[in-house]
Amino acid sequence: MKITQLLITLTAIVVISCSNNHSNDPDQQKYYPAVKTIIGEKCLSCHASSGSWAGRPIKLDTNQDICNQSEAIKKSVADPVSPINRRMPQGDSLTELQIQTMVNWYQKGGQTTN
Repeated sequence: MKITQLLITLTAIVVISCSNNHSNDPDQQKYYPAVKTIIGEKCLSCHASSGSWAGRPIKLDTNQDICNQSEAIKKSVADPVSPINRRMPQGDSLTELQIQTMVNWYQKGGQTTN
């Protein structure tokens, strides 16, 4: 009986602790405005319908385009380079903060708001 009460108490403490940390976490923010700024500065020269590559292989003209490509965006800036995963942006780079912003946005659902 005491073990059951202890487990219930510990579970309650963990749940409350996690809930409090989540709601007070200063990093809980909307990532999309920063992501859109990064894409505007670093990606649209190639990935816009009017860019030098005319949006190939993907275009990032609209919010919906960006959200639809959230996984590809995250992979191209943060995942290991491979023959099928090239590092973006080509001929340029993102800062660690920009990369982490993109990863955080993707992990939060890759949408316009979190």
